[in-house]
Amino acid sequence: MPKLFTLTRRLSACASLVREGASLIDIGTDHGYLPIWLFKSGKISKAIAADIGEGPLLSAKTNAKKYEADLECILSDGFKNINGNSFDTAVIAGMGGELISKILSEAPFEIDESKTFILQPMTAAKELREYLYKEGYSILTESTLKDMGKIYSVMKVQKLNKNEACDETYFYMGKIEPFTNESEAYALKVINSLNNKIKGYEHKGDAEGINKTYELINKIKEKYLK
Repeated sequence: MPKLFTLTRRLSACASLVREGASLIDIGTDHGYLPIWLFKSGKISKAIAADIGEGPLLSAKTNAKKYEADLECILSDGFKNINGNSFDTAVIAGMGGELISKILSEAPFEIDESKTFILQPMTAAKELREYLYKEGYSILTESTLKDMGKIYSVMKVQKLNKNEACDETYFYMGKIEPFTNESEAYALKVINSLNNKIKGYEHKGDAEGINKTYELINKIKEKYLK
């Protein structure tokens, strides 16, 4: 058997949030690297790889055989072909926040506090946080990482059906720890996006939109930039 591969920084960040002994499913598994690595590292008791595409799932099966990992592979559009009792931890990573929201909303089983979700949006993190808040999910922890020159967040969430009081910065920054190099880089990415939004307001002559967005930028700077 070949030596076990090293995870990318993005997948490594997801792996770090998985609890010991979890029964894990990786939605949109692609090559199956994350569940294979977690299983071979002895961190999880059960590994399921799910993907909407037959090609990626075949790749996951091939890699599982190569690394002698006990990996169950299921062809599924999100959770649609998944038994809700087959896992307690789900990773949904490497896709847009709006698609992650859709996958959660279309789960054919009841989602409650017995399940933990590790989410890593490539885009639309704000829209994902808004969905989670509206649907009663709580972000337990969130961190930032830089991978291949781009900055991302990864979050662990549960549906606890209780929401903390928050202001608008929460939807842009979540529960990211302030004043680290990577969280500052994430904040600057968000601020750059908001500055582009201001340009749109300027084009429309929307003074209220401009002022509110500047206020939001200043709040993010105060909370997250040294």
